[in-house]
Formats: sequence, structure tokens, C-alpha cells
Amino acid sequence: MVITFYSCLGVKVKEDYYKGLEKEGIIFDSGKIRVTFTSHNLSGPGFMCKQKKQISRGRLITTQKRLVAFIGGYKVIDIPKSHSKMKFLQFNRVEDKRFEISVDYSNFSNTINGDSLFSYHINPGIISDF
Repeated sequence: MVITFYSCLGVKVKEDYYKGLEKEGIIFDSGKIRVTFTSHNLSGPGFMCKQKKQISRGRLITTQKRLVAFIGGYKVIDIPKSHSKMKFLQFNRVEDKRFEISVDYSNFSNTINGDSLFSYHINPGIISDF
């Protein structure tokens, strides 16, 4: 089973990809919403980003099998819920309209270092527990 984590630039997602997620049984789909992306000391093959904070459009989808997060049309997280490394993602329900996912890439990849925070501007009460 492949776990994919991407930094600032991931795989550009086409509409067919969302149709595939529908077949898995979508539990939650935020739709296109604002996301604040923050990174610290993020580096890997061909890129380095000391510190970055950016607001973009994104989407958070949970299916029966996995969690998938998008920013600016790019896939930034795609992990099966049953995978042992799911425990390394940190979920935080902050404020009234914010749901955060923290990623320390050293837990997932030998080639990417640093950490990122994806802050989705949605009501965290409508997302079921992971």
C-alpha cells in the first residue's frame, strides 16, 4: 500500500480522481474551501522551504478507506485509515470553524524533512473521528 505525502507541489488532480473517491464511499467532503498551509524547514529532492504560510483553495475528503487532502488542486495527503502511520498525523479541532492536520514528514518519508500544518476553514464538529 502506497502512502503519498507531497510538499508544496503534489500531483495535480483531475475530475476523474474525485469520481474514483465516490466509488469508495465518501463519508465527508468539505467541497472547495479556504485552507491555510504552513510549513517549517520543509525540504526534499529539488526543493527547500524554510517557512511558508499561504491561503489557498482546498478540499478535505474522507472515504470508507482513506483520508485525502487537496490544496490548490494538488493532492497533499493520501493515506489509508487502517495504515499504521495514520497515528503520526495530528488532528486538532480549533476555534469554531477550523480543522487542522499536522504532518511531520520524517515519519513518512526518507527523502522529505520538515513539517506542515493544513488548516481547513470548516466546522470541525461535522467531521467524524479518525
